[in-house]
Amino acid sequence: MDFKEYYENHTLEYAKGAGMVHPDILDTFLGFIRARGVILDLGCGIGQDVDYFCKKSFRAIGIDESKNMIKYARAHHKGAFLVGDFLDISGEEALDAVWTASSVFTHLKKNGRKRVLNNLYRLLVDDGVLGVIARKKTKRRKGFYSYDKKDLVKEIESAGFSCKHSSFFLQRSTEWIFCVFTKNKNTKYQG
Repeated sequence: MDFKEYYENHTLEYAKGAGMVHPDILDTFLGFIRARGVILDLGCGIGQDVDYFCKKSFRAIGIDESKNMIKYARAHHKGAFLVGDFLDISGEEALDAVWTASSVFTHLKKNGRKRVLNNLYRLLVDDGVLGVIARKKTKRRKGFYSYDKKDLVKEIESAGFSCKHSSFFLQRSTEWIFCVFTKNKNTKYQG
């Protein structure tokens, strides 16, 4: 079963266990964004982070590939929620920030991540903010990618971003990397 099928079929199970809000991490991310800015949560799952951003007076939009996750998000959380493919995100409105927690960098292969980073660079305003949570390097589980912090930062910086914050945290015996990047003005995507 691929990750898309898994999330589509296990929405309620995910909501009970993995859909946690980490206020300290989210507040650190929000500290880099202009007041009332527009945030895209790419891979929003059940929408708990979008809800948190809205409650903090930001305009937040969640996108996920799972119709059932979006249905749950709309029923339980504040914010706008759309079904969409990570690889084909587009839009006319410039974004102040993008949040991707355990989605893009957990499930996509390198060529897919490059494509997403290229799109995000294009969609973000100058000095726009990118918040990323990725699994710390472990033995690879099928459908999950993990990273050394140095390699994760290098991959994202090569796409025209600068790392402004990085740290680790533990959730249910799994170590995660949390990073905040800003878009470099006038940098051509290197991917």
